[in-house]
Amino acid sequence: MAKRRKKEEAEEDYDYEFPEFDRKEYMLDEIRKGKCVYISVAIAPIFSVLALYVFRYSGHQAVLGFLVGLAGLGVLKTLFQVGGIEIDELGLKEWAMSAGMYFFTFLAIWVVLMNPPFSDFAPPELEDVVIEFEEDGEIIAHEYVQENISEENKEYNVTIIATITDNTEVDHESVQIYLDGDWYYMEHEPDTHEYRFDLGEIEVGEGHTDIAFRMEDIHGNEAEVSERLDVRLNF
Repeated sequence: MAKRRKKEEAEEDYDYEFPEFDRKEYMLDEIRKGKCVYISVAIAPIFSVLALYVFRYSGHQAVLGFLVGLAGLGVLKTLFQVGGIEIDELGLKEWAMSAGMYFFTFLAIWVVLMNPPFSDFAPPELEDVVIEFEEDGEIIAHEYVQENISEENKEYNVTIIATITDNTEVDHESVQIYLDGDWYYMEHEPDTHEYRFDLGEIEVGEGHTDIAFRMEDIHGNEAEVSERLDVRLNF
């Protein structure tokens, strides 16, 4: 009898009734979540465009553009109310999901708009500088020249070659080189990123020469870069 009583008590302990599934409440909750996501994603492109223009006309202040994006988070509550969403029924999870969807959508679109083909804010870059020495119609290696000027200065036909790149296109007419206290325009080599300046016959000696380059891309982004050559050019 004792075993039978314990068995009946055990069966009573496992007697559990599942709560009734409220289909209407579930559907309303899913619709509310869907509206939150839709509104969050829909307004992100607007603030991405605003951030782009703020960055462009504020002197390329990325922080200001980013703050414009964060400002979009502040209008979510108002837009939810306009969209007929009962914000009192939104939990922390729904707010976090909405904010995350807005922020990452804004950030992705903003980054795309900040780069070609939509925009170009990056100036050209000086990739490399090479000195070309010519003697009797033959190109002389740099190391050979340094060995021969160790005792006395020598004359070579000297050409400076700069490799300049840009994420769109360099304005070929803008590239200049600073030598001997003045700026000179460089000649672009077609179908390459190289720009040349021929100094003609010039005396080369031990030491160094400070030069600089100016360049601009087709969107008006400018750059000026200083370089030091490891030979002395006697102008």
